[in-house]
Amino acid sequence: ALGYSVYDWTALTGDAQLDNRDPQNLISCLDASLTKAKNDGLDLIVLMHDNVYTNEALEDILDYLIAEGYYFDTIDNCSEYTFVEN
Repeated sequence: ALGYSVYDWTALTGDAQLDNRDPQNLISCLDASLTKAKNDGLDLIVLMHDNVYTNEALEDILDYLIAEGYYFDTIDNCSEYTFVEN
């Protein structure tokens, strides 16, 4: 009613998990998330945290996404949606 648009992440790298901070682990986690987002028909919005592990892996993550055929765009060109709590 206030005119806000709601966007949420649809995939994650798992970079907040203590046991998942190796760049290859982040990409593996992202790969699983991508599959789910694609199967659900969602635009890809990746959750990544600003930390040393993500910063070190960022180039590999971007290279991976480009190799998988993804491109980068602004949030304004993504579908708006809201998660409904169960």
